[in-house]
Amino acid sequence: TRGVEIVACPTCGRRGIDVVATVAELEKRLSDIKETLKIAVMGCVVNGPGEALHADIAVCGAANDRCLVYEDGQMMGKIPCSEAVDLIEKRVRTIFYLKIPLYGNRLKKFYVKLYLHMAIAKFVCQLLKRPNFSAEQLVR
Repeated sequence: TRGVEIVACPTCGRRGIDVVATVAELEKRLSDIKETLKIAVMGCVVNGPGEALHADIAVCGAANDRCLVYEDGQMMGKIPCSEAVDLIEKRVRTIFYLKIPLYGNRLKKFYVKLYLHMAIAKFVCQLLKRPNFSAEQLVR
């Protein structure tokens, strides 16, 4: 399916965030997103980190009205639970409208590709500076 897929826990007594209200608000706010994206909303830190490994963006309730936020499986920090929906919406829109990659593994891959392209460009420039070298030699 295309669009935002939200995975949520069935809630229990350990929950540190109102999972049902958070999911409902995210579905309403992100209904216009057509790109494929997986968001996990988990109530506690027992199952949250495990589910975060399989989600693009995840939030899970923690102690003292705090939430842990994950992007691409890596914990990004703790925020007040009241800011969770706003933060997730902001990150989703930043990622897909400005084409800024997620943190974690995708960002590493992005920088590796960028580094390789820069290395190739530097190599080609060095070749072109050689006195006995012509651009036609690159094509062969």
